[in-house]
Amino acid sequence: MLTYLDDCLNSKKTKSFLGDSKNVLSREDSKKLIYRYANCISQFENKDDFKQLSIAIYLPRNVDYLASIFAIWKSGHYYIPLNTNWPPEHVEKVLNHLKPDLIIA
Repeated sequence: MLTYLDDCLNSKKTKSFLGDSKNVLSREDSKKLIYRYANCISQFENKDDFKQLSIAIYLPRNVDYLASIFAIWKSGHYYIPLNTNWPPEHVEKVLNHLKPDLIIA
């Protein structure tokens, strides 16, 4: 999966990579955004003892949401999708139940 993601990010076949209903990012801008998120995630990792982190994503469904998914995968962790349209009580219930290590918001 990660090899395929790297291949897609480094491919020259298409100019765009990430897009939503309002934005389309070039492959290079997509790559920069994904690596920016991955770099932020790496600051929360214990370098001496790798532990797979659970990372909740609480963002609108846009290119940042997509980039954060790819960055989490690239970092070797897994994500918990949250929806900004859910009532706050439900989001809090999910967070209390799953207890993510990190929240991207």
